[in-house]
Amino acid sequence: WDIGSGVILPGLAEWRQLLGTTFNETIVPHLVRRLAAHLASTFEVAPDDQEIAPLEHVLAWKEFLSPRILGQLLVAEFFPKWHAVLYQWLTFAAANFVEIGNWFSWWQSVFPDELNAVPAVAAEWERGLATINLALDLGDRVATDLPPPTAGPARPIAATTTTPAKAPPSAKTKPAVEATFKDVVEEWCTEHSLLLMPLREAHA
Repeated sequence: WDIGSGVILPGLAEWRQLLGTTFNETIVPHLVRRLAAHLASTFEVAPDDQEIAPLEHVLAWKEFLSPRILGQLLVAEFFPKWHAVLYQWLTFAAANFVEIGNWFSWWQSVFPDELNAVPAVAAEWERGLATINLALDLGDRVATDLPPPTAGPARPIAATTTTPAKAPPSAKTKPAVEATFKDVVEEWCTEHSLLLMPLREAHA
């Protein structure tokens, strides 16, 4: 499904009702990875010509994700880009703090209230406000003394799955456990986005 096509995915609401809590366990992890990859690859912070469609594509799925999960996604994929641009703007020789303040307030208004209320998201806004206040205090020394933003959180959300390198054998390594038929079937189902549900019936 193309994330940019919106959330009108045929039958999704019915599947959510049918699967109940299993829906979150089955769909949400895949959805979060897709949304994170979408933000990472298509969204940039650009004060002079801001395109927010990629962010709107992600926020449109908020009914299928809890505010906490969506907030963590934005902390990982949106805020590192946002803080980097804020820093560049503040250290620019002709920085206009009125424009920066308006830009800050506008970005907060883009996020729904329930998302801004998530502690992790609120902490990022506070961090940005602290950076602006520090820049004001530094005055003419802002270009040299304002510390750059620290690295954001680890980004396992958007990372593609890779096969880890095999560790060299050692005397302490436990012998590999032979996979059962059930293990093979479960792995195949996972690769094909299928849910394996045992019937728990004795069958010839």
